[in-house]
Amino acid sequence: MHYSVYVNRTIGAYYMNVTTEENLIDRIRELYKDFSKTKKRIADIIINQGYVAAFMSITDLASLAGTTNVTIVSLARELGFSGYAELKKNLQEYYRLKITPHIKSSQTLPERINGVVGENIQDLLIKAFESEINLLTDTFNSIIHEDLLLAVEYIFNARKIYIVAGGVVKPVAYMLDQRLSALRFNSINMSLDNYSLLPAVIEAADQNDVFIVYSFPHYRMIIGGIAQCARIRGAKVICITDSITSPPASFSDIILLCKSASLMFYNSITATISLNNIIATLLVAKTKPNLKHDEQILKVLSHYMTSSPYFSDIETLPNI
Repeated sequence: MHYSVYVNRTIGAYYMNVTTEENLIDRIRELYKDFSKTKKRIADIIINQGYVAAFMSITDLASLAGTTNVTIVSLARELGFSGYAELKKNLQEYYRLKITPHIKSSQTLPERINGVVGENIQDLLIKAFESEINLLTDTFNSIIHEDLLLAVEYIFNARKIYIVAGGVVKPVAYMLDQRLSALRFNSINMSLDNYSLLPAVIEAADQNDVFIVYSFPHYRMIIGGIAQCARIRGAKVICITDSITSPPASFSDIILLCKSASLMFYNSITATISLNNIIATLLVAKTKPNLKHDEQILKVLSHYMTSSPYFSDIETLPNI
């Protein structure tokens, strides 16, 4: 699926009202009447297809609007920006705020802790439960089922599955790797500890492989680089993230957005863990693993662990 089409559907599913503060779209509408015909064409694209324009190069946007790079830079400056790069960054931030929970960066963890000091513990318990439940509800009400099923299809058909994560979601990536391994998928949980080893790992990937990348604040730019390199190698990229403006999002074939802002900490992994379980459950339905065969293998292994060193009764083992 083309990324612009994908983002269009994602925006539709995750649409949220932003604050009443002036934003880029409001500014364009306010000045629209004074624009030239050419600049109005550019403005129309930003207003009506901003989620696409937010990831376009200046050349691509100029081509779509039937104008020149110089005119786009001129419009950006007319809107108060130093150039197109700053306008594009502002546009990405505008859509990030529309689809992801907003926590003021000035609100530090100690400040949030102070905000609940002295609060009744029972009331706080209820709020904490409600916060986690809301994360699950909001995430699963918003995820596009067709995209989730397509992600499962990519994983099911992959020769090899590369899992990439950093920070607080590393345990989530490990969990998915364990689930996939149990289902006999060829998965690898990529380490980000030594960047010099990454090229050799990525170089081995091709169009038969899938990269599952997790990206949550604080974002690690290297994960965006891995996603980009994976696309260059022809691999499919599934991005599990809280924002379409996260580093790997623009290089992904599928984006599965997970709510992550909890009552106290910015990143809750509740919804992400649940999404892992859903993916694994859907894969079980497709793979239908031979549990009887597993039982036979476990019986053999158990025999070797409990029998004498000479394995005198080896002939009694079941055929596998």
